[in-house]
Amino acid sequence: METMSLEYSLYPKKYDVVVIGGGTAGAMAAMAAGREGASVLLVEREYALGGTSTLAQTTPRMTNHMTQDVMNSSLSGELQTLLVGKNFGFNKTWFNPQLLKCALEEMCEKYGVDLLYGADFLTVVAKNGTLTHAVFQTVAGAIAVAGKSFIDATGNAAVAVAAGCPVEQGDGQGRNQPMTLRFALSHVDIEAARDFMIRSGIWNANEKSYLEMASLWCYNRHPLTDLFRKAVEDGVLTPRDGNYFQSFAVPCYGSGVMYFNCPEAGHIRNALDPAAVTEMVVYSRKAALRLLNFMRKYVPGFENCELHSFAEMPGVRESRRIVGEYYLTEPDYDKRSKFPDGIAQTAYPIDIHDDSLQTLHLMGPGEFFEVPFRSMIPKNVNNLLAAGRCVSASFRVQGALRIQLVCMAMGEAAGIAAGLDPHTAVCDGAAIRRKMMEYGGTFA
Repeated sequence: METMSLEYSLYPKKYDVVVIGGGTAGAMAAMAAGREGASVLLVEREYALGGTSTLAQTTPRMTNHMTQDVMNSSLSGELQTLLVGKNFGFNKTWFNPQLLKCALEEMCEKYGVDLLYGADFLTVVAKNGTLTHAVFQTVAGAIAVAGKSFIDATGNAAVAVAAGCPVEQGDGQGRNQPMTLRFALSHVDIEAARDFMIRSGIWNANEKSYLEMASLWCYNRHPLTDLFRKAVEDGVLTPRDGNYFQSFAVPCYGSGVMYFNCPEAGHIRNALDPAAVTEMVVYSRKAALRLLNFMRKYVPGFENCELHSFAEMPGVRESRRIVGEYYLTEPDYDKRSKFPDGIAQTAYPIDIHDDSLQTLHLMGPGEFFEVPFRSMIPKNVNNLLAAGRCVSASFRVQGALRIQLVCMAMGEAAGIAAGLDPHTAVCDGAAIRRKMMEYGGTFA
């Protein structure tokens, strides 16, 4: 490989904590560090916070499936309270992806977090196992930001890779989970769609707070799936279009708006190949237009629907994962492992999306497992933490901890640690958990 020198200018301000990636975990990390009194810069390559929850339109926020009423991250609870109070969200689950962008910026301002948009991470500057700067490409050229500690919330473990930390990718054969480019429709007659679902026997007439429509080829004798079969026979859809279909409507989305958790390009499995991701995006937009045509022609309530939006970025479920101080494996999930430094709890199933949608069984009532703080500590660097879907876990276990509530808790824990002590590799995870509880986080 040919090497090239990189010229950059120094950013005018130095920070205690530099968070790279303003998504679900990164935003929480920055707020938590700011809450500790640290000077914090949150750097995001796009022009909004929230990552998959906003730019990829990943709504609703999935439940952790725990029967205990817990909220490990007090900041995630504060965020949802803010959303509901502004009519940007509903109960503990639902939020408007566009308005969430505004709420996250409001909370960052509250906790004194500086924002830098339009800055794409390039590399790090390090000395003797300590990162001194993170380097970004901007419209003004490359800049280097000095920090005492750093948090990798890129989702792809990009900072950890640049720092020389060991990482893994995919399922052992290099295949990542399928990616999804979500879209939304407007001008949907939600009540007519709900009546169709009720008449078809697949919706509870008493459930009027929201509407979910879902179909899989494995749903035998299912009215919605039967419509998909008919559309494939008619040439309106392809067989792959029916592999995975899911959509949601809730009042906070806006009148007549429905968000779709599809199409899913299950045949494209390399989330770290830019050509493959490009192919996935182009394929998915074509598939979304087929689904739009299908909904208009076959599903009551959608006769006059219009395209509302495409997600601004693809939803990537898994790419790289660090190999950290603790590596979560299937036995940890199966044994419902608990840890003194457990900073996130979940009973979410191991959810591996593929064409057969293989998942492990759900946990029983009261059961859950924990994500230890040590799984966020990369090897070989003493002032870097990873937070979000790229933490240290096997491919299968990552499928159970990648949901937003868990990523938020990991982000808050990382921010507290970095805000208290730049030498994050030796932080006491049990003390971080206690600090989360002092702020109002609840644990089973």
